[in-house]
This record gives sequence, structure tokens and C-alpha cells, in this order.
Amino acid sequence: MVQKEFNSITSSEDKQAFDSAARENAKRRSGFTFSAVDIPEGAELVYVDDHRKKCKVLNDKKVEYKRKCY
Repeated sequence: MVQKEFNSITSSEDKQAFDSAARENAKRRSGFTFSAVDIPEGAELVYVDDHRKKCKVLNDKKVEYKRKCY
């Protein structure tokens, strides 16, 4: 969708404004961390629709599921 919007921008001034806004938006968004939602390392997460599916929080950004790190 962004690509279509970008293609409709014709002036270089519009393109610069669009690029600047996109960079600012990227700066404001930070990546998800488990600590931001008070989930500690070692916690077990259970899928709500199938309680047999579980993963373990390895660190602030990674989980282990079926012996693989994601």
C-alpha cells in the first residue's frame, strides 16, 4: 500500500516530505520486547487456541519453540 502511495507522489518536494515522514515514523517505533510487557526470561507462553502449543522466553526478544530459537 505504501508503494502505491509513493508512486502517486510526483514532485520532488512531495517525495522528500514523504521520505522524511517515513524516517521519523521508523524512529518512533521500537521493536517488541518481552520486558516491555513484564514477561520475564524463562516464562512459558501458551497459545490460547491450543494449550498444547507452548514456548519458552529465552531473552528479551527470542523464544524457543520445538527446540528452535525464534
